[in-house]
Amino acid sequence: MGMASFPIVGRGRRAVKTSFPLILSRQPADARTRLRKQSDVYRCFSNSHDGNVDYQIQMRNATSPLWRISYKMQLAIKYLHMKSVLQKLTNTLIELEAINGSLHTFVKTDLLNGLCCHLSQVIPSPQEEGYRNKSDLSVGVGEDGNIKTVGMFVGNWKRKNVVCVPADTCLNISHRHIYIGKLYQEFIRQCSLDVMRDFYGDGHLGGCAVRTNVAGNTMAIAQLNPKGLNTFQLNAYKEDLKNFFLKFNPGSLSSLYLQCSSKTKTYDDDSIELLFGEQYIHEKLHDLTFRISPLAFFQPNTKCAEVLYSTIQELAIANSEKEILLLDLYCGTGTIGLYLSKSVQKVIGIEIVPQAVQDAIVNSSINGITNAEFLCGSVEKVLPQILASLQPNQQVVAVVDPSRNGLHANVVKSLRNCESVSKLIYVSCKPDGNSFKDFIKLCQPEGEGTASRKAWYPINAVPVDMFPQTLHCELVIEFKRK
Repeated sequence: MGMASFPIVGRGRRAVKTSFPLILSRQPADARTRLRKQSDVYRCFSNSHDGNVDYQIQMRNATSPLWRISYKMQLAIKYLHMKSVLQKLTNTLIELEAINGSLHTFVKTDLLNGLCCHLSQVIPSPQEEGYRNKSDLSVGVGEDGNIKTVGMFVGNWKRKNVVCVPADTCLNISHRHIYIGKLYQEFIRQCSLDVMRDFYGDGHLGGCAVRTNVAGNTMAIAQLNPKGLNTFQLNAYKEDLKNFFLKFNPGSLSSLYLQCSSKTKTYDDDSIELLFGEQYIHEKLHDLTFRISPLAFFQPNTKCAEVLYSTIQELAIANSEKEILLLDLYCGTGTIGLYLSKSVQKVIGIEIVPQAVQDAIVNSSINGITNAEFLCGSVEKVLPQILASLQPNQQVVAVVDPSRNGLHANVVKSLRNCESVSKLIYVSCKPDGNSFKDFIKLCQPEGEGTASRKAWYPINAVPVDMFPQTLHCELVIEFKRK
């Protein structure tokens, strides 16, 4: 017996038919509960539709708050912010050292304009707008009241004034991502399923993540909550989604994934299924090629990532006369370690996410790199084992690029205690957050807190503007022993 086909909401050139039957409407009790919860969802947006509000301006203010000023002035503002972070670090170290009878940092400030280390000017991004290679688009109530609007949330949930605004004028997002978002919105408005809400755990339609590479290949990951759907319904939805992009919008995507999860955000690889196209996206950084899985982390600004990695390489390898063992901690898909592999004797990367480690191993093979090894596990457990097995007089340089949570206390302790690690490069996307606490722990005098061996001291700090139009900026700090 063939699959039944049912008409959809919406008309027009791209209107398609869906094989998804409105089974829920045949269950009055469930339907009443669903409608009540949906009305609660609407109340979160009930105060939003003010005709005097320019939601595109609000969206720009939220996603690219520096859009009104020139890029030159943006860099100047970020430089001042990085300087304030280092000034706070300087003052803290002076106080901690003074208590222990040391004036090391205080004396350095005379030569470094009052700071504990040299601060470079902010290195600009080669691309100022439309630079994001990945965009996470949400679904919610739009300015016109349509709950199936794809874009960015603007407003405050507690104040119940949230609106989902199309990303048409968002300066960070490429036109390609905006176009795919519009297509996805067109599809879900033709679908009979409800929108998923994380604070209720019901509904089905979630957001859509879009990834692109410099070559123009485009991957989309549509999100769906499968709760309450039987196999027939789930397969019908997959077929409709695939046909919408493959048949009615051919060439719009290189690959399409469906992520089935009751969570609004998950990095579980078992939750995704390839509906059509290439399994991975590949990106080039200088002469290296990197395989990127659908859920893998990759620096969001590809062109500036090359600048960032070149900066790390310059700081890590400068003035080295010995063969270096490079420890790439929190290595992700191995981009930093592989980028520096030609300049060192060996690379050992540590990452807790299995798929990221697999990508790193594949990336090593793709590029013919034979001196890199990648280990799966938590850095705080694996690092002490590696440090304990080092050869005498082995020169070790460690690069840490942790999440915003910063370093685990045991990682700080291991880096303090192993004097074979002669240089430390810390890459932080939020240096005034948890990373700042790490800076203090790494540099505080011996015997203070978790410190037991020789302290680290900041030598150079280089800001790299990975996020133009925003207040955020990467900070790369080179630490050495006293």
